[in-house]
Amino acid sequence: MAYEVVKRIRNRAYRYRVESYRDERGQARGRWIYLGPAEPLPSGEKSQRTQTRSRLLDALECLLERGEYANVTASAVSAEAGLAHGTFYRYFRNKRDALRAALHRYGERTERIRATLSEPLGTKEQERARLRAGIEQILRAPVERPGLLRAWFALAVQDEEIAFVRRERREATRAALCSYIERLRACGYAKVDDPPATAHAILAFLDGLFRLVVDRRGPLGEKEIAAAATVIDRGVFATAG
Repeated sequence: MAYEVVKRIRNRAYRYRVESYRDERGQARGRWIYLGPAEPLPSGEKSQRTQTRSRLLDALECLLERGEYANVTASAVSAEAGLAHGTFYRYFRNKRDALRAALHRYGERTERIRATLSEPLGTKEQERARLRAGIEQILRAPVERPGLLRAWFALAVQDEEIAFVRRERREATRAALCSYIERLRACGYAKVDDPPATAHAILAFLDGLFRLVVDRRGPLGEKEIAAAATVIDRGVFATAG
């Protein structure tokens, strides 16, 4: 069960979504998720808040590159961003809330790449280039912030909301990729027997590469990214006439 509430802090109204659940002991609990100001802010103040929030998220990601999520504190994030200690709590309830926001920002990039799969088809060579470019962009994203990906994988096994978001995004990507492959097959560009299975295999392959990033505690190299894109390209297009 979920509902929204408005809280006033220092004469300002803020919106929260409260999700009710039961813990491992069966006791009722409430999870508060910050949704933003309840009242419109002046454009200048809104812009400043957006910039400050981005600075905090950038700082969190930088700290995750240098250490483990468990050792990151709100005060450390504020200090890394060059802001006062209490600034963090004006934007996030706790560090897990900030991590969710950082993951959402990271996911927006993947969503933009996924959206290109629904665009009208070009020639076969154009589609091969499009798919390859999309795969390379997805694999390059962890190059910039592998620590964020590491924290995401670690928390997905203990945080229900993060696990749900990960599953939801993965399913949306699988559906978009499956639809794209089906359109390629309809045009004769690809002759895969089972588009859903092919889409699932591609995502499993990508998951394995992301796990590699986490295990080695470092990003993929450009040659590895290019090789992975080639494997997927051949899996989709090589059987076409």
